[in-house]
Amino acid sequence: MNSGTPTQARDHSSLTIEYPQNPNRLWALPVIGGAVKLVIVIPVSIWLLFVDFGAIFLSIINAFVVLLTGKYWEPAYALAVGSMRLTAKANCFALGLSDTYPGFSLKSSDGVRLEFAIPAQPNRLLALPLAGGLFRFAVLVPFFIFLFVIGLLVMLVYWLTWIPVLLIGRYPAGLFNFMVYTQRLQLRLSAYTFGLSDIYPLFDEEGLGPDEWGPGRHDRVYRPLGPDTFR
Repeated sequence: MNSGTPTQARDHSSLTIEYPQNPNRLWALPVIGGAVKLVIVIPVSIWLLFVDFGAIFLSIINAFVVLLTGKYWEPAYALAVGSMRLTAKANCFALGLSDTYPGFSLKSSDGVRLEFAIPAQPNRLLALPLAGGLFRFAVLVPFFIFLFVIGLLVMLVYWLTWIPVLLIGRYPAGLFNFMVYTQRLQLRLSAYTFGLSDIYPLFDEEGLGPDEWGPGRHDRVYRPLGPDTFR
């Protein structure tokens, strides 16, 4: 399940979701398209559940590794990033941001690419077994509330996007940007939970986004971190 040799660069991350130029109109059929997607992603969801359990288990072990050595354990890093990648691909497929089936690979796809550097200096205090996890969960309560509100808006937006996709074959750029923003929020949450980032997700303005990220530019911002990054 190792996703490749991790970069040792400063905690840099990048999420790129390419704008769908010709979204599949069949997937946009009201009720039917969404129902079919839910059925065919069931195997992926089951696999992702096992991956998540594995990532959580390794993150518990990683807490001791960070506490004792001050370094992030590479197997825990690889599985956590792999879990985040597969989650992003599955979410993008379900929400119509991508028409590519997520599959079972823990690597990025052509349309949904996630790069995440291994933490160079993880916070040992936040890695304290049990205490560190409880602290992270406690401070995330406001973020959970915020994400719940955003989730309600996502459902509304999802039910609006089928109209232009079905009628004119185009995903509105504004709605697409909003959906991408929600995916960034969810991945920041995962990164903070797994200890891949010690920056509170609401304040991590640079997390999962290159500096040149902006509305309507998702298909042009992908910038590899280097030849040894996630081969």
